[in-house]
Amino acid sequence: MSRTYNTIGSLTTLKSHLAENKISDFKSLKEVIDFQNSFATSRQQLISHHRNLIEEEKNLLNVELKDLDTAIETKRQQTEQILTNEIEEIRQQVSP
Repeated sequence: MSRTYNTIGSLTTLKSHLAENKISDFKSLKEVIDFQNSFATSRQQLISHHRNLIEEEKNLLNVELKDLDTAIETKRQQTEQILTNEIEEIRQQVSP
């Protein structure tokens, strides 16, 4: 049986690489291996979550776009009516 007093070379390299990249989530080799084993699932869950968020935002923007179209049309009609009234008033002032 052997005893290891210092960190193994590859583990030292891994730790230094993680430290250089400011990754401090892993405290042991087991945590790194667990992350490696669960990475595909975690990645897929993250992608799915963000896909859902994007879809929700897309739907919300479609609703907002319809509301804005309605508001623009209402404002256009109001402005048109105001200008028509002003033109009519000016015509009445000008005509004898």
